[in-house]
Amino acid sequence: MKTQHSLAWLAALVISSGLLACGGDDDDDGNNGDGGGGTASISGVIPGDVFLGRDADVLIIGSNTEWAAGVSVSFGDGITVGDINVASPTSLLVAITADDAAALGTRNVTVGDLTFTGAFEVVSPLKVYSTQGVVAQGSISVITIQNIDFANQFDTTSFAVEADAGPGTQLVPGTIDAYTVSFTFLVDVSAASDTRDLEILSGPQGQQVSFILPGAIQVGARTAIPLELGAPGSGTVNRPFESFLYKVNAKGPNLIGGDSRSTSADAAPGVAVLPATGSFADILDFNSAATAAVEDDFYLIYWDNTGASDYSFQVQADVLVALASLVTESEPNNNRAQSAMPDGAPAAVNLSALAGLEDEDWTQVTLTAEQIGDGVNLRGMTFGPDPMTDTVVRIFQGDVVDPIAESDDLVTFLDDVSVLVTEPDTYYVQVTASVSFDPLHSVYNLAVLLEPPL
Repeated sequence: MKTQHSLAWLAALVISSGLLACGGDDDDDGNNGDGGGGTASISGVIPGDVFLGRDADVLIIGSNTEWAAGVSVSFGDGITVGDINVASPTSLLVAITADDAAALGTRNVTVGDLTFTGAFEVVSPLKVYSTQGVVAQGSISVITIQNIDFANQFDTTSFAVEADAGPGTQLVPGTIDAYTVSFTFLVDVSAASDTRDLEILSGPQGQQVSFILPGAIQVGARTAIPLELGAPGSGTVNRPFESFLYKVNAKGPNLIGGDSRSTSADAAPGVAVLPATGSFADILDFNSAATAAVEDDFYLIYWDNTGASDYSFQVQADVLVALASLVTESEPNNNRAQSAMPDGAPAAVNLSALAGLEDEDWTQVTLTAEQIGDGVNLRGMTFGPDPMTDTVVRIFQGDVVDPIAESDDLVTFLDDVSVLVTEPDTYYVQVTASVSFDPLHSVYNLAVLLEPPL
């Protein structure tokens, strides 16, 4: 949204600037003359700058000029000139708009055949206040942005701030006030290592104000550190919010646990688990002890969100359960007939999401007499990157209407339920939303496991 400023504040300047005009020529071409008192020139431009994406009203003051209706005004490429009000032969009130893509920096102002070199500047309404951590491929860092456009504050009433730094990145808003906002900045492993423009949109939908900062962020290149399953990796955090990227070979479909530890009592380390895509949009978990179902190479990113530094750490990925199969959720899967069918158990379903209170996600596994033996615990467990996803897990046998096991909806958000089964049959695991489900927290993964009876 553009903002148009009133011309009223310029009135006094226009009146006083008229004192500078002391005559003129007899030309009626609407441009300039020597005025009989000296060479015509542009003597002032007020204000001397405009923010990207904003409107402004500019007073241009001339000396020995005879400006009249029809005079031409230019501020260079990327600035659109609107109404030109000839307040006097030596003063113009000009409405301008700076395009979102206008080049930053100083530029000339031209009126007729007069030019004032370097009289005006296009500036960004934003500045990078601080960058903490490593901004590179496969990283998590903290970036704080300052708003210097005092006429347009950040909207803090509803925390309505969105930000974009281009493909392969995400900016998650943190603390915010009228003139400062901090983001957790996520960069995919495959993101291009280049300079990124930043755009922040602030305000309710339909009334958002755009803030643009070209060349705000430099994403560096880095190579993931190889890490073997079951073997620890270690390092030293030398600066606050520093992250470390590791690549692990999954060695087949496995349910893995990613563990992080540190030598600092002040730290709260965690590991983000990304699949082979290396994309945070596909994140499988982030926790001090993360759980994820993986099949191909995957990535671990060590990060401590406390900002502690000058300590050593250790990360490790271990196989919790060897999976027979791993699938990705595919809709529709809203009943027994549509249920996902992993190729055997134990199994996992990745990147699932609940569309709302009425959505049902079904998964089926067929257990043989050999698998069941004298009895086996069938376990359904939701897990994943969003611990606030509120699920209910139920286990059904065959066509029986009632579940043979159901998680306690009052205890946790993500759920874990198991039941002893003794008959070869097709079993179904159903995941639904809890009555306290929040649509903003809908993502989960599901593991269907077979465990020895207690």
